[in-house]
Amino acid sequence: MRRISEDEAWTTAGDEEPPLLAKAEWDATQSAVALKRWPDFYVLGLSCDLDDRFELYAFDDEDAARQAYDERRALMQRTGRPFSD
Repeated sequence: MRRISEDEAWTTAGDEEPPLLAKAEWDATQSAVALKRWPDFYVLGLSCDLDDRFELYAFDDEDAARQAYDERRALMQRTGRPFSD
């Protein structure tokens, strides 16, 4: 897992919107966790509009990406936000 910029992600995305594999939202805090399949890797997106925070992480391994998605989704369900700090 490595943190990537939005520019880096979209540079490698190709011509079409990468397919969404999973997404969870928390309306009360305007937060979301999403997992997409980029051509060369998987991207986990975390956002919270109330905190004005948006982060992207790249994974080479689908299982690791899905595990991270599940962990952040569970954190968001417990705390209202997908960030641990």
